[in-house]
Amino acid sequence: MKSLGQQIFDNLVKIGLIDEDANRRFEDHVKLKSGGFMDLTVELLSEKEPFYKLSMTHYGEQNGDLMADPDMEIMVDTEKKQVCPLTFRNDYVGVNQRVYDYEGNKNTALHIDLLEFLKQWTENIIMQGFKLTE
Repeated sequence: MKSLGQQIFDNLVKIGLIDEDANRRFEDHVKLKSGGFMDLTVELLSEKEPFYKLSMTHYGEQNGDLMADPDMEIMVDTEKKQVCPLTFRNDYVGVNQRVYDYEGNKNTALHIDLLEFLKQWTENIIMQGFKLTE
């Protein structure tokens, strides 16, 4: 049975963000759209073989300000073909969480929670029919 990180990797393939060899299907950013839902913005944040870091964000607007709902930074491991969540932010409720603190210590419980959230979120993105636009 595949790990949650590997299942999320497979979901990114289904969404069309990466191919089965973990190659990105966009340069530095892409927008995905689906009628009736907030656009999804995906940006390349950094790259160092065999990893790259992406930001996945739904943006809303409040009083003229862009609000992340949510924003996640994720690491894609191109060798193991799996995804690891790094951060979670939701501006509407004032949540900002990091799996690793600034000294490199891992919050295992948060890591598991974010893996489960990211799996569900990517499944929702697939079911809601998001398509790459740029």
